[in-house]
Amino acid sequence: MRHTLILSIVSVCMLTLCLSLGTWFSVYTANSEMAFRAEQSAQMWLRILTAEEKDLPKWLRGEPLPSKVWEKFALYERTSDVFRFKFYDEKGHIAFESGNPDFHEHDHDGEQEISSSLKTVLETKEPYTELCEGMHSLPGPDHFAESYIPIIRDGQLIGVFEAYIDMTGAAADVTALFTKLVSIIVILVLAAVVVPFGLIMIFWSRLRKFVVHLKAETKRAEQAEQAKSDFLTQMSHELRTPMNGMIGMFDLLQRSKLNDEQRSIVQTISQSSSAFLQIVNDIVDFSKIESGQMELVDAPFNLRHLVEEVATLFAPSLAKKSVEISIDCDLPDQMCFSGDATRIRQCLMNLVGNAAKFTMAGHIRISVSEGPDGQMHISVSDTGMGIAEDQLDRIFEAFSQVDKGETRQFDGTGLGLTITNELTRMMGGKMSATSVLGQGSAFEISLPLKSVQCSEESQKFWSQARQFLTGKSVLIAENRPELSESLCQNLRNLGAHPIACPSGQTALETFEALKAEDQKPDLCLIDCGLQDIPGDQVMDRLGQISGPNALPCIIMLRADRDFTAQDMRDRGFAGSLRKPLQIREFATVMARAVDKNAFQIAAARITPKQDDPDLSQVRILLAEDNRTNQLVVQKLLKNTGVMIDLANNGLEAVEMYESLHPDLVLMDIAMPEMNGHEATQLIRMIEANQSSDTTPILALTANVLPKDRKACHASGMSGFLSKPVKRSKLIETIISHLGRQTAA
Repeated sequence: MRHTLILSIVSVCMLTLCLSLGTWFSVYTANSEMAFRAEQSAQMWLRILTAEEKDLPKWLRGEPLPSKVWEKFALYERTSDVFRFKFYDEKGHIAFESGNPDFHEHDHDGEQEISSSLKTVLETKEPYTELCEGMHSLPGPDHFAESYIPIIRDGQLIGVFEAYIDMTGAAADVTALFTKLVSIIVILVLAAVVVPFGLIMIFWSRLRKFVVHLKAETKRAEQAEQAKSDFLTQMSHELRTPMNGMIGMFDLLQRSKLNDEQRSIVQTISQSSSAFLQIVNDIVDFSKIESGQMELVDAPFNLRHLVEEVATLFAPSLAKKSVEISIDCDLPDQMCFSGDATRIRQCLMNLVGNAAKFTMAGHIRISVSEGPDGQMHISVSDTGMGIAEDQLDRIFEAFSQVDKGETRQFDGTGLGLTITNELTRMMGGKMSATSVLGQGSAFEISLPLKSVQCSEESQKFWSQARQFLTGKSVLIAENRPELSESLCQNLRNLGAHPIACPSGQTALETFEALKAEDQKPDLCLIDCGLQDIPGDQVMDRLGQISGPNALPCIIMLRADRDFTAQDMRDRGFAGSLRKPLQIREFATVMARAVDKNAFQIAAARITPKQDDPDLSQVRILLAEDNRTNQLVVQKLLKNTGVMIDLANNGLEAVEMYESLHPDLVLMDIAMPEMNGHEATQLIRMIEANQSSDTTPILALTANVLPKDRKACHASGMSGFLSKPVKRSKLIETIISHLGRQTAA
C-alpha cells in the first residue's frame, strides 16, 4: 500500500510537470508565431507605402505630406490589417501619424518621451514586435501587435515605422492550432504516464501476489527441510543408541575366548552391524550436504599416510578373496598438505569400498600424484566387473546403482559416489570416472591441496633412516612388476641400492653371482607369494649359499596371514612386513634389519596404543539414562581398572559431581529431568563459583550433526564422542583429555 501511494504521487507530479511544460511551450511558440506574422505584415505594408515615395526622407525631416499621399495611406489603412501607424525620424520624434495629416512633431514645443521599444530599435536597427490585448483608451481590436520597423536608406537609419496590426484573426488561427497541439501533448503525456503507470500497477499487483506465494512456499519448504532434519536427527539418535550396545558387545565378545565357529559367527554379526551403521552414516552425510550443514576443516596432514591407512584397512578382507591392494605414491613421506583429512579419508574409503565390492579377483590400485595443474590426483582403479558406457553418466546420482533390481548381487544405498562427488566439489576439486565393461573401472578425484611443512619429528625420523640405509644394497624377490618398481623407488629414496628379481629362482642366481664378485647384498626382501619358490624356502637356500654370515631376509606377507612378527623371527627372518606396505613401517623394519640397535628409529615411531592402560586411579562419572549403554561403557572400560559412577539423568549428574568430584565426566545429551547441555552448564557454574579446576566433560551421544557438536561446545563440553563408540576410540579420548588436564 505504501509503495502504491508513492507511485501515485510520483506519477501525478510527473503528469503536472509535463502538462505545465507543454502549456508553456505552446504559449511561447504561439506568441513567437504571432510576432513573426506581425513583423512580416508591417514590413510588407511599409514596402507598399513607400515603394514609390522618394520624398520619404524629406517628410521625415518635417516637410508636409501631399494630400494624394494621405489619400493613399488612408486607403491602405481601410483595406489592410494595419489600423494605425506612425513614422519617426532618426532621433525617435514623430514625423507624422495616420488619421492626422496636420500633425507634425517639429511643430510642437518640448521634447517627446521615447518608448523603450523605440529606443531598442534605434540602437539595434533591428525590427521589434510587441503583442498587446485591447487598446483601453483608444478604439481598436482585442488582439493587436505593435511592430517597429527601422527604415534604412544607403545603410543609414533615417527613421522608424510603427504599425499597429490587427491580430484578431491570426490569434484565432494560432490559438486553434496550438490548442490542438496542446491536446496532442496532453494525450501523449497521458499515454506516456498513465499507461505505464497502469502496467506498473498491474505488474506490482501480480508481483505482490507472487511474493506472497513465494514466501508461503519458502516457509513450507523450510518447514519441510526442518522436519526432514529433525526426522533424520531423531532417527539417527534412535538407531545409534541400540547400535552402540550391539557393536560394543560384539567388540567385547570378539576379545573373549571363542572357538573358530563362534568367532566366525561373531565376526559376521559385527560386520553386518558395521554395514548397517555405514548406511545410517551415508544417509546423515547426504542430508548434511543437501541442507548445507556439512562443514570442512583445514589442518595439516600426511596424504601418503592417509592413503596407506585406508589400504591397510581393506587389505585383510580383500586378501581373503585373492584381491591384492597396492599403492603407487610418488610423494616423499615428509611431504604434508593442508586440508580436511577426515573428508578426504571418507572419499577414499568410499572409492576403495566401491572397488572392493565389485572386484572378485585381480587387484585394486591406489595412485597418488601431483598433476601439471598443481592439484593432487588420487585415483582408485580395479579389475572388477566394470560399468557400461551408457551408465557412467548417472553413477553420481543419489541412490543410483549400476547393479539394480531384484536380481542384483551387491547391496548398498547408492550414496557413496554421490557423497564423494559432492565432498570433492566442496573442497574445490572435481571427480571423474572411466570404465570398460568386464575389465574394470578407475575413479579419480583432483584436489587443490596446499603443501605445508611436516613435523620436526617426521624429518628427524627420515634423517636417521637414511643414515642406516644409505649405500646398502637390497636384493628384491618380487614377481609383480608394479610392486617391484614401487619397492625400488622407496629404497632409492632412502639412499639404498635395489636389485630387483622377478622370481625366487632369479633371486638365488643373482645372489650367487654377486657373492662370486664379492658384492654380496646387505639385505634381501622376499615376497611370500612368489610363484616359483615359497618365500621361506628362498630364505633357507640363501642362507645355505651365504655361508656363516647369513643374509638378513625380510618377508612380505599377505594381509590375511595370521602370523606375528615373532613367528617370522622364529622362522629365521630378520623382520616382516604386511602388504600393502606402509612406508614408515617399511623404513623402520629395513633399518632394524641392518642394525638391531636402531632404537632411535623405533622410538621415533608413534607409540602403540595400550590395549588395557592402567586407569585404576581415575574416577569417571557416566551420565546415561539407557541401561544397555551404561553396561556397554562399563564393559568397554572394565580391564582398565577405572572407577565408574552412574547417573541416570542430568540432575543426578550435577548432584553426584558436587559430592564425588570425578576426574572426567561422560555425558549423554538426551536424558530425562535435565539434558546434558543444561547439566554441563550447571557444572561449569559450580566450578566457577568454587574457583576449582575444569573437569573434562565428554559428550557421549547419538546426535552427530554439526549443529549437535556446536551445541556441545557452546554448553562447555571438552570433547565429543559419537555412538556407537569403539573401545579403542573411547580409551584414547579419555587418556587424551586426562593428559591435558594433568598438563594444565
